[in-house]
Amino acid sequence: MWRVTATDREGREVARVEIEAGDLTIGRDADRQLILSSPSVSRRHCRLRIDGSGPVIMDEGSANGVIVNGVRITAPTAVNQLSRIEVAEFRLQVEPVGGPHPVGPAGVMHPPGGIAMPMAAAGPVPDVVRLIAEGGPYDGRIFELPPLQEIAVGRAMDNDLILDDPSLSRKHAKLRRLGGGRLEVEDTRSANGTYVNGRKVDRAQLGPGDTLRFGELVFRIDGGGLAPAARPRGQAAAASVPPMVRVAFFGLAGVALLVWVVWIVKLLTPTPQPQKGQVEEAIARFIAQADGALRSAQEEFGRRNWARAKEEAERALGFDPANLEAARLRAQASRAEADEVRFKRGVIDLEKGSPESLQAALATFHAMSPDSTYRLEFAQRLTTRLHQAGLDMCRRKLFRECATLLCDAYRVAPPNQKPGGQFARTLRDAERRGRIMAQCVLK
Repeated sequence: MWRVTATDREGREVARVEIEAGDLTIGRDADRQLILSSPSVSRRHCRLRIDGSGPVIMDEGSANGVIVNGVRITAPTAVNQLSRIEVAEFRLQVEPVGGPHPVGPAGVMHPPGGIAMPMAAAGPVPDVVRLIAEGGPYDGRIFELPPLQEIAVGRAMDNDLILDDPSLSRKHAKLRRLGGGRLEVEDTRSANGTYVNGRKVDRAQLGPGDTLRFGELVFRIDGGGLAPAARPRGQAAAASVPPMVRVAFFGLAGVALLVWVVWIVKLLTPTPQPQKGQVEEAIARFIAQADGALRSAQEEFGRRNWARAKEEAERALGFDPANLEAARLRAQASRAEADEVRFKRGVIDLEKGSPESLQAALATFHAMSPDSTYRLEFAQRLTTRLHQAGLDMCRRKLFRECATLLCDAYRVAPPNQKPGGQFARTLRDAERRGRIMAQCVLK
């Protein structure tokens, strides 16, 4: 008997199923045996098969895939109680119930007939591009873009990448893969715009490390590699591997080397019977040490000790290179450290009060991470100064400048602190007197 437990990002249990043998269907549809209610889970996402050789998980053509130990699977893959299985924002725990079960070997694939086969050697690394959500309702979620010539993005269900958020238009933008982890984005006349590195664009190119914003949803581009046909002659396949995959590969290679050393020592040492379970215990110990370092990183992050939080997150990755939560926390601490510097520089610009320093402060605001507490605090200060500067321009009868500054003030203001009433009347009057079309959308 095996128990399959699903937990959300906060560790809350959302579903539990026990199965003796056969198939366990997983997805968003009501006819699935294990239901995961989320738009990012496909209706028929994956399947877990239990047979005499143990559990095997297989993707059923889902949009966001199945991640096992940090790697998206492309074939039926053996799992056990030590495996880290991720389906969208959910984590699956597979564990035996009512008796000992053998821990299956890592990296073994099982075809539908149940006969174990060694994993095939990796071929040329394809071009992989991921969008990593930063802040908002999808915070920390990873979207791997399908290998399509053109990828439609928006709120409507017929898009290739569906983002269910009110700030997006039904048909918001299009993405095109350029190879080497790079993209071209084209805004399709969306209401709230498309931004690359804080700058509003109609069409632009971007690559790994750049930020891409649709409406209020912000993503960081991750990935790299070349499609096999496009790789220059003589270039090593490993050069196109994304950094996180490379770290995970060498980490697992190190564990495999440790296993071989232990095995050789056992062969050369005359012992009555080799002790069982050493490899599994070592892996469990590494995971426990990684979890301890991760908890320490979270505590330091809560104290706003960004440098220490980043250091502890890196220590967790040293024990478990495929730990996505540690990687996400390290990135958040790095961004928070940079946002603190931006905040101090922006405050100095606001104190100067000149039109040039106000524009510099506005650029600083857009460069901050969307989920940063520094950004929220700076937004409140910046909104007040922009509003004051706009009213000053109106008094001097510079109505075009007045309308621009008031519109910037409205856009910068936090969602629950949007000005209204007299502010809206002043803005519309400035647009009318300045003889410009109403460009600021007031909600």
